[in-house]
Amino acid sequence: MATSRDLPTDRLAIGQLLVRLLREFRDELAAPRADAGFGDVREPHFQIFGNIRMGGIRLTELAGRAQLSLAAT
Repeated sequence: MATSRDLPTDRLAIGQLLVRLLREFRDELAAPRADAGFGDVREPHFQIFGNIRMGGIRLTELAGRAQLSLAAT
């Protein structure tokens, strides 16, 4: 099985590509959000929003799911 060291140096690893894709996806969400008057919602908020359940969630569970400290949430 090939390792990342075996790849040509001009190719990015899949993890790097996925991070870039996620960043671009979030950037594409930012413009319509700002146009709708929600410009104060920034990229770090997605880490929280993506972990809120439909029926609600306790803050301690939200912090754990978002992999943040309780103080950061």
